[in-house]
Amino acid sequence: MVKPDFSEIGQQEYAYLTEIQNFEPTGTGCIIHCYGYFWHSQTFCLVLEEMQFSLSDLPQLWSPHLEQKTIQLIIMKLLLALHVCKKVGFIHGDLKPENILLSNLDDRSNLQVRLADFSNAIKITDTHHYFDTFQVQTLSHRAPEVTFGSPFDYAIDLWSLGCILCNLIQKDEALLFQCREADDLLPLMVARLGPLPSSFYSPQNGSAYAKYFTPHGAWNATPSILFNATPLMQQNLRNPFYTPDMIQAIYAHTVSCVSAHLKIRHPSFVNFVVGLLWFHPHQRMTAKQALVHPYMCEVFPGAALISSKNRMQYGGLWYAPGIRPEPDPPDPQPTRQQRGLQDPRERKPYRDPPDQPTRQQKGLQDPRERKPYRDPAYDYSHD
Repeated sequence: MVKPDFSEIGQQEYAYLTEIQNFEPTGTGCIIHCYGYFWHSQTFCLVLEEMQFSLSDLPQLWSPHLEQKTIQLIIMKLLLALHVCKKVGFIHGDLKPENILLSNLDDRSNLQVRLADFSNAIKITDTHHYFDTFQVQTLSHRAPEVTFGSPFDYAIDLWSLGCILCNLIQKDEALLFQCREADDLLPLMVARLGPLPSSFYSPQNGSAYAKYFTPHGAWNATPSILFNATPLMQQNLRNPFYTPDMIQAIYAHTVSCVSAHLKIRHPSFVNFVVGLLWFHPHQRMTAKQALVHPYMCEVFPGAALISSKNRMQYGGLWYAPGIRPEPDPPDPQPTRQQRGLQDPRERKPYRDPPDQPTRQQKGLQDPRERKPYRDPAYDYSHD
């Protein structure tokens, strides 16, 4: 139901949902299905499929908290929905728990997840109209490039998904980027994850650069978060930018920041989160790359159907260009016993073989005593 003052937005949402359903009639089952619309007095009403509750209702409805595999299923279905949106040419633009609808949460094999509320969706061809406004996305799930007033694309939805994943893992704790004022959001991001890449967040590429930084790359004003920050967050805020030659060290630092904040050290999961929350939007994981990440392999058996060019190197883990992952330690060599060989220390000392019996002892004639062969048909008397 859409209020009269916003009926035009409701009609636009109906047009977007219809375009998605016409593009892929069978769908992925991950985007809310729209059956039609009607007018009630002056109110525009959409007819949508029925769902039980939203992801924001989980703290009140679900105890104990979600199992890891259920979280993976929810993220997998949202990645499929974002992949469909990209194929159609839409940025959802408002990915948050309130817009993720669920049914059958107690039956994992029949779990239903739907991405809803396309009233703020943006066509990829229209994004340039929004670069100078910060009204795109909810504040706590807003991507850094949107906050910075930079050009943005489908990657902003992946950032929001990374925020949602962290909030599901943290359970009852505060949101990853919870702040009251928009001016506090970018400093909070830097405090949580580390410095920004100067190659993208530059005065020429963001209308809000002068709002946050001096021409020399220092903060215009001391961030308010600094006074209640941990030592690690204070360290991050002192140097808000990094250059491309520092990317190897920055990746390791970001991994340690995410691990410390989420209190999780599982390499595959941390790599997945860092790939979604990477500051440079052009290097951030895409929905298709995220689907074939090792973190999703248990719940997305269709990974083998995706083209090999979309798979990432290094065992499927995500790495931004310029990052050289630590090589895996070499496999230990199998022991002689594992290879079916005798341990030299257990080998018996060499002994001369016992005397062999003679041919005579074995009942055989000595070759030296054997008479020469004589042909019975030949007359040897003439020789």
